[in-house]
Amino acid sequence: DLEIATIKEQVVQVVKYFDNNHFASAALKSACGQRLMMPQDVRWNTMCGCLESYIKHWPTLMAICEEHRNEIDKNIGNIINNGGVKRNAEELLQILKPIATSLDHIQKETCSIADAVEIWKKLEKELPLTSFEMKRKFKKRTDQALLPSHFLAI
Repeated sequence: DLEIATIKEQVVQVVKYFDNNHFASAALKSACGQRLMMPQDVRWNTMCGCLESYIKHWPTLMAICEEHRNEIDKNIGNIINNGGVKRNAEELLQILKPIATSLDHIQKETCSIADAVEIWKKLEKELPLTSFEMKRKFKKRTDQALLPSHFLAI
């Protein structure tokens, strides 16, 4: 509900390229010894990890694209060299990080219904809800998740 348009797709495109292209994968491994994290649809917090990985390794990715501009796909190079994509990835990460932390807490075996209410309240304070539309979407999700019985448990 709170995504920034096309950022997820662009970051995933870069991650897939550096995961599936032998030259790019070898260059990244040689430069930093790590791979970028691929998000998985069935694992909720992996998109947050993917964005963190992309942002952390962004300077290395830029250096690889500059040093090997003839070997790296031009579309991938354009995405990486676009500072707006990086800034939007950072903004999306600021939105997803509190959600990921809340999910971790709410999925614990010891989490109670009363804890869930407190987690949602804390999430509302931590999320950078900068527009009316974002606030509306968050309220809609809160209303779906928290029923009167949840508030009775407090």
